[in-house]
Amino acid sequence: GSDGESSHSSVALSASSANDNVALTLTATLVGWDAKEKIDVTLVFGDGSTVAWGSVSTNAGGIASLQLTHTGLASGVYGVIATGSAGGKASTALTVK
Repeated sequence: GSDGESSHSSVALSASSANDNVALTLTATLVGWDAKEKIDVTLVFGDGSTVAWGSVSTNAGGIASLQLTHTGLASGVYGVIATGSAGGKASTALTVK
């Protein structure tokens, strides 16, 4: 969000858990970002490694949604981090069972 203030920026997933080793499709809903802000979404693995998972630009209201897909993840807890071009940052967890 505004001026690097991240307390109002959020990312939420359409599901907070998924089954292991099967293809998954989630929708990330991004709220509270700056208007027309570019948001990069990153998947964080348990060992700390990351992979870019997509990017999207928000609308005039600072809202966006992004479809995230993966061919299959091992069981564990993953981080999903959204980082905005204006300095905002938000994260959530994805549990794979």
